[in-house]
Amino acid sequence: MAMVYKAWDTKLQMWRAVKVLLPEFSRRKKLRQRFENEALLMARLQHRNVISVFDVGTDEALPYIVMELASGGCLIDWSQTYGAMPPRMAIDVVLQVCKGIGAAHELGVVHRDIKPDNVLITKRGTCKVTDFGIA
Repeated sequence: MAMVYKAWDTKLQMWRAVKVLLPEFSRRKKLRQRFENEALLMARLQHRNVISVFDVGTDEALPYIVMELASGGCLIDWSQTYGAMPPRMAIDVVLQVCKGIGAAHELGVVHRDIKPDNVLITKRGTCKVTDFGIA
């Protein structure tokens, strides 16, 4: 439904992730609304274990979300690079994901699509829940 790009923030001089709704979906009212709702939900969630949203907007009729860049990739990427996680690390990951999901639940938001693709990792090893598209 969307593409995520690595982009340079010229004002703040740092890398960001920019999620852009694909043109074929931007014309579909329900999907566009779902994308915009995702931006609103994620912007409300201020938590260490949830990807931060910095900006939302529309460029040439395509809505976009500017987010924190977690340069470690998702859990799938991590496991393909390093193999199975040691048990203690796996427990730490699960606890971090639970904290992010718990923050969402405190705001009445249910993610509905928790999977390894939707958990990103920063260079420092912090796990961040993302993709609240069907929340």
